[in-house]
Amino acid sequence: MSTILELPKELDLKLEQIAISEKKPKFAIIQESLDFYIKQKLNFKSPFELGRKLFGRNGSGRGDLSVNAESILRKRLNAKKHS
Repeated sequence: MSTILELPKELDLKLEQIAISEKKPKFAIIQESLDFYIKQKLNFKSPFELGRKLFGRNGSGRGDLSVNAESILRKRLNAKKHS
């Protein structure tokens, strides 16, 4: 199967420079580039997916920290002051 591709002049010049330096035809560089791009897109994982196994791993056991963080911190600081 073939696809016709029209590149902006500046991009085509850069591609030509790379093709010359690597001694490869331009179509080979385009194929490699597309292959790399598609693999990256298909294997993309969000930051959440990458860290999923780590989140909550060393948790405090408290489910209210995000809601009550300020009051919890205040209580701990007061306890240190009075000890």
